Amino acid sequence: MDKAREIPTGKIKILAAAKRLFAQKGFEGTTTRMIAQAAHVNEALIYRYYPTKKDLYSEIIRLKIEELNILTENLAHPEQNPESIPKFLKNIAIQFFSSVKDDPDFLRLLYFSALERHELSKMFCNCFVLEIRKRLEDYVSHLIERNIFKRLNPYLISSAFIGIISHYLVVNTLFELDDRQIQENEIIDNFIEIFLDGVVQKKK
Repeated sequence: MDKAREIPTGKIKILAAAKRLFAQKGFEGTTTRMIAQAAHVNEALIYRYYPTKKDLYSEIIRLKIEELNILTENLAHPEQNPESIPKFLKNIAIQFFSSVKDDPDFLRLLYFSALERHELSKMFCNCFVLEIRKRLEDYVSHLIERNIFKRLNPYLISSAFIGIISHYLVVNTLFELDDRQIQENEIIDNFIEIFLDGVVQKKK
C-alpha cells in the first residue's frame, strides 16, 4: 500500500478484514456484514467507501498492484552481460518472495477467486505477473540474440523460471508442506543455479 497516501483508519480496517475474509471464504462466501463485524465498524461505513462488494474487492487488488509496481521499476533496464544474470533473476525472485511473505492472505485471495471464476480474478495476473514475465521474456530474447542463452523459446524460458519460484511459494503458503526451515536466500540461490546450470554434474 502506498505509504504516502493517507487512508482513513476505518477504511484500512475494512480493507484488512475484507482481504482476510476473502482469503478464507472467497468472494461469494463473504458478506459485508461479516466484514463489518471483523473490522469492528458499522456496515454502513463499508457502503460509504464501497457501494458494492465488487468495488471493495477491486480496491484490494488495485492497491496491491500499485505497491508491487514500485518494486518492478528497477527491472526496466537490466544489464545484459553474463555476470549480471544471477543478480537480475534474484531481484525478481526476491520480489515474489517478499510479496507473499508480507501478505500471504493476498495469495490465498487470488487462488480462491480464481477457483470461483470471479471476473476480477485475472486482474492481478494481467497487471503484475504477466508484466514481470514480459520483461523477463524481453531480457531473455536479448541474451539469446547475443548467444549468451541457448536458442530456445524465450516465452517458455521466462515461464519456467517464474514457475519454479511461484510453485514453491504457492505450495508452502497454501499447504504449508515444507518444514525444513531453509533460509530464503539459500532457496533463491539454489533455484537460480538449477535454472541456469541444471543439476547434472558436468564432466571435466
